[in-house]
Amino acid sequence: MPRGPRFSSPRRRSRPKAPGSSATRRPDRAQGILPLRPPTRSGAQKIRHSDERPPIGRRLARFLLVLTAAVLLANAIAGERGLVQTARVRRAYLQMADSIARLQRENRQLALQADRLRHDPSAIEELARRELGLIRPGEQLFIITDRPVP
Repeated sequence: MPRGPRFSSPRRRSRPKAPGSSATRRPDRAQGILPLRPPTRSGAQKIRHSDERPPIGRRLARFLLVLTAAVLLANAIAGERGLVQTARVRRAYLQMADSIARLQRENRQLALQADRLRHDPSAIEELARRELGLIRPGEQLFIITDRPVP
């Protein structure tokens, strides 16, 4: 016997109720056995007393959540990329930046001095007098010391 289209909505047939309980009723073989559906909730919840402890699953979940938060906080503060390490690296970065700036200034001064020594003969003479203690021919050198008079 052909039935309607396969995906059509099922029609409910009204059958007369047999005397006795519904547990003695046999399922229709052509219809098949459907799994039991869980009862629908009406929205009412069980009320616990204030002194009653929450279920173990909820306590365990709360404990694991607090433990995870504590581990993440500790890692954020003292971990490899934590707050303490970040402050240390920032301090080292600032020291290196200052050192680089100082070395760049010194490098510019030395480059200017080298250029002056290459092109200015008076700079060479000044350096020879100061560093080596040299004098020109005909000059006299006086060395003055602070000695108390006897």
